[in-house]
Amino acid sequence: MSYSDILQRLLPLELGGDHITDLAVEANSLEQAQASALTLSAEMFPDTTAVFLTAWERVLAITPATDALRSERVAEIIFRLRSLGRLDRQYFIDIAATVGYAVTITELQPLMAGWAQSGNAVLADYVRWIWTVTITDGFNRFAHAGAAAAGEPIAWFRDKRHLDDIFNALKPAHTLVIFV
Repeated sequence: MSYSDILQRLLPLELGGDHITDLAVEANSLEQAQASALTLSAEMFPDTTAVFLTAWERVLAITPATDALRSERVAEIIFRLRSLGRLDRQYFIDIAATVGYAVTITELQPLMAGWAQSGNAVLADYVRWIWTVTITDGFNRFAHAGAAAAGEPIAWFRDKRHLDDIFNALKPAHTLVIFV
């Protein structure tokens, strides 16, 4: 059944003349909308995209090689999406380790019946979205023979602000990260 037939059945009586032309125009608009919806359902996934391939690359800040095949471009998009991260503490501990920090992350818990014990801190309900990050081994680098070049410092230290920036860029929006 066509959209023109469906629209004709919605009318209480048979109309002719300009109404038939108007129904045809409206039916054409509905068919175009359906085609756009089907296209969008394919384009919303990177492995089936064709039209929005460059949009996926732009959003993920990917600059493909000029001779890159479509399959390579799609593989890069899927890789980037899979490597965006997770929301668990271990992911953030691993991220800190890759940039030279050893950290522990503690998620605070509010006072809850059945969980609280004598001596536990009484914390408000909102603390469940607060992480305390303790840097157990900071970013200290020392020059090594064969790895350092002339003119480089023998030792250098990076402030925790570098790690703070990384965590704040990747953390869930509702989470507050406090470095202790």
